[in-house]
Parts: sequence; structure tokens; C-alpha cells
Amino acid sequence: MNSKTLARIERMGLKMGAFPLRAGTMHDLPIVLKFYLAYLEEMEHVTLTPHIVHVAAMSVQEVLSNNGGLAMMCEDNGIVVGCYCCQLLHERLTDGMYVQVFPLYVLPNYRTLGVGEQLVVKMVEYAKSRNATRIAFMETPEECSKWIERLGGRISLVEYEIPLCETGE
Repeated sequence: MNSKTLARIERMGLKMGAFPLRAGTMHDLPIVLKFYLAYLEEMEHVTLTPHIVHVAAMSVQEVLSNNGGLAMMCEDNGIVVGCYCCQLLHERLTDGMYVQVFPLYVLPNYRTLGVGEQLVVKMVEYAKSRNATRIAFMETPEECSKWIERLGGRISLVEYEIPLCETGE
């Protein structure tokens, strides 16, 4: 992410805050799973079979129980309106760390209110606090790609990413 884009996101974080954010815990597993499944159904057009629900539940549980895992929730009057789940992973080629994001999903009625941006600001803070070099979005439908690009992201071979440092730094 270039410094201009990072400054823009950080400014957005200072201006936003209309909806409180909180880190999720294992007790939030059903909520995180609900958002993950909603994402798969709506954005990826996946038919939710019992097998897919089971695999998704196991994936979310693994991330939430992982020391480098995080779920972030955005709430409106105590109701979760946006959520993502991510984990800190080791980058073999560079021997660095990066954050892999399970889908970020915002309820349809909250999509133009800055909820996604608030969540991304927290995601960037989390990644930087862990010395990660980038944020990788493994599942990104066409509808979200322009939004990620607007925030300074770019497409790589298999994913969208937000680099957290300039090339060559």
C-alpha cells in the first residue's frame, strides 16, 4: 500500500467510528460463521450443502482458536452488521508474515455507510502490529475488486492484496 493510500485509510479511520468495532471470540463463532456463509451464498453463489457448512465451520473455528487469528465485528446497537475473520501466516518466499482474510461481509443495508472501510482500517492496524507485509483476500468477487483497488489494493496471481510497504523497502 503506498503511503498516500495508507494515509487516506488512516484518515478515514479517524473520521469514521459511527459503528463500534470489537474483536470476536470463540463465543462469536456462530455469528462469524453466519457472515461467512452469507458471503458464500450471496457473493460466490455457492449452494450451502451440509458439507460446505461443516467445512466453513471448521475453518472459522480453526482461525478463531489460532494464536494469530482474529475476527473483527462492527455493530449497530449491539447487532453485528459487518464482520471478517483473518489469520497471520508465514510467507515462505520472503520469510515474512502476511494476513490472510476470510471474506469481509457487510449486511446489505449497511454497505454504503463506511462499515467496510472501518473494518479494513482495523485490519491494516492488526497487520501492521504483527509486522505483516501484506493483506491477502483469498475470496474476492468482482463486486468487491473495485472497492479493494480503491483502497490501494491490487490483483496478484490468485488473490487481491493490500501491500503494507512500498516495493523495495
